[in-house]
Amino acid sequence: MATVPLLRCCLHTDSLHIVTGRKLQPGADAAADALLEGARRGDYPLYVLFPGPGAEDLGSLAEGPEHVARLTVATARRSVAAPAYLLLVIDGTWRQAKEMYRASSPLPAVNSQVGYVTTYEAAARALALLERDPSLAPTLLAPLRLLTRLQVCNSP
Repeated sequence: MATVPLLRCCLHTDSLHIVTGRKLQPGADAAADALLEGARRGDYPLYVLFPGPGAEDLGSLAEGPEHVARLTVATARRSVAAPAYLLLVIDGTWRQAKEMYRASSPLPAVNSQVGYVTTYEAAARALALLERDPSLAPTLLAPLRLLTRLQVCNSP
């Protein structure tokens, strides 16, 4: 089940940018280039959601004073032009995701969960941590659960 299109339905369009491809190549997507450039300049941190050895715990980063301060300022500004953070989520099969991550490196990885989950579930959990809003994950996961139930009920 492809879950990233569901993100498009559940998140505000100004806070989501989807780049399609096997590599995050400079020059391939102007909006992505601008976002990544902001992170390179230090305007906001870049979090790459990708589990694996060496990935930092996103929960710990989100609890840190620097993230809390950035989130407070960004919330007061209410502007997507100056976000508190940039969350890069890689979607695909495990093999594809590993290839995309390696091809787009060096990117610092963070992890928000234990076990195997869909990209959508991982993104929902990561956003709940980064926004410091525990109610956000269940709210975002409700449509996925409904979609899954519908798919199971209508399977042959």
